[in-house]
Amino acid sequence: MGTGRKILIIDDDTELLDAVAKLLSRHEVRAAASGDAGLAMASAEAPQLVLLDVTMPGTGGLAVLGKLRRMSPPPVVVMLSADVELGTAVKALSLGAYAYITKPFDPDWVNETVEAALDQYDRENPRR
Repeated sequence: MGTGRKILIIDDDTELLDAVAKLLSRHEVRAAASGDAGLAMASAEAPQLVLLDVTMPGTGGLAVLGKLRRMSPPPVVVMLSADVELGTAVKALSLGAYAYITKPFDPDWVNETVEAALDQYDRENPRR
């Protein structure tokens, strides 16, 4: 059972979607296998956190990131990528990503980053 924290994972790698969803099962996790499906899901469900792949067919992760950051309130976005190019990470961070995690990743690092990102969301969006 989740904690009520909504997390959306957007990645075209279905095995990764399943693995990350299992890793974060203490939260309410949803998954989308494309940027467009993820944007639709984010609009409908208003997640606090999005884990987003950089490279996907169709609408890529950086374009999705820009659209997510314009939502109100915007989710905190953590990028996931096999791309270790520093330029890609810098671009993602300059567009508003909270963090950039390279694949393959350490599950403990993902958990720590997710909790820190949710804390960031809470600071940006205090409950009334």
